Amino acid sequence: MLEVDGSPLLEARLQEVLRHLFRSGADCLVHRNAQGILTLHKDELISSMERDGALRLCDLLARLEDRRGELLPDMGSPERLLLLEGETLSLLMAEELRQPHRTASDLPEWWSVPLPLIRLRKDRAERNETAEAHFPDGESLAREVRGALSSQDLLCHLPARGGEERTLALHPLTEDVVLLEDITADCTAAEELAWWAAVGHSLVERLRQNGIRTGRFSPEDDLPQDGEVISCLWEGDLLGYLHIPCPEPEKPEEAAPGGTKRKTARRRPAAGQ
Repeated sequence: MLEVDGSPLLEARLQEVLRHLFRSGADCLVHRNAQGILTLHKDELISSMERDGALRLCDLLARLEDRRGELLPDMGSPERLLLLEGETLSLLMAEELRQPHRTASDLPEWWSVPLPLIRLRKDRAERNETAEAHFPDGESLAREVRGALSSQDLLCHLPARGGEERTLALHPLTEDVVLLEDITADCTAAEELAWWAAVGHSLVERLRQNGIRTGRFSPEDDLPQDGEVISCLWEGDLLGYLHIPCPEPEKPEEAAPGGTKRKTARRRPAAGQ
């Protein structure tokens, strides 16, 4: 354990931290943990120490936590860095930290499962191998997933690129890992079902408005012998029958004297008949 006067370096005052920097010849102190990298230039440490001589390194890191990211900032010319990771202090060149850091504990053990997973970090997103195969456009995927989750929506719609729009169900597994389920086919089937249900309902309603009362029969029912009986199928399965009765024929009109036609009036029964 790296200690200063019996205390871990994170608990040390900035004056002691600067002493380590100057002894090593490093220009920056880099603190790395599971959330990413936070870089402190020696000039920033000096300025912070001048404002508060009792300030500890851990307190300064907490104040600047929103600056933590996955990648080391571009520093131009090569610089020597003092890397503090856990209880280990190492002297490195900036180029050695230029690529994203990944440790055995950085990703969950089940990250390589054959299911599409995306991991959303502060300034970048990672896809496992399955997600990369199913969703080549990682930038668009991350943007849409972030937008859906920020609005507490567990459905995500990927823009169409040379094909139909894809709909994903989002299943958060951890704080930053999400399982992606492509439900495009299910949504298309649901829309198709809703469409034909609306068509059938509209046709039956129009028949009713025209005075034709349809009947619904199950596959086990005895069917009427008159009118038309339509088999109702969905994906090859018989759901039942629709009976459309024959419309009642109109009564013929009688020819009146002089060649005109008149309707036959029905006689009303006499009282008591």
